[in-house]
Amino acid sequence: MTQGMTKAAAAERLNASEAFVQRMIDKGRLVPDEAGLLDPQRVDDLAQLLERLRENGVGTVIGLIDEELGPEDNA
Repeated sequence: MTQGMTKAAAAERLNASEAFVQRMIDKGRLVPDEAGLLDPQRVDDLAQLLERLRENGVGTVIGLIDEELGPEDNA
């Protein structure tokens, strides 16, 4: 059985904040198990996608949008 990752470990792997990891959980991109741990393969898949986006400059735009909008509202 594969050991899950904490939000902190996922944030480190994604080179992002824990708030970003939480947004990915809220959006269903990452799904914690019953212990609250994340699937390392899903985190790695997301990390690879983010790396490709950053290489193409999309990460800069996403970062600026996150800074401008702040934490996501669920309203």
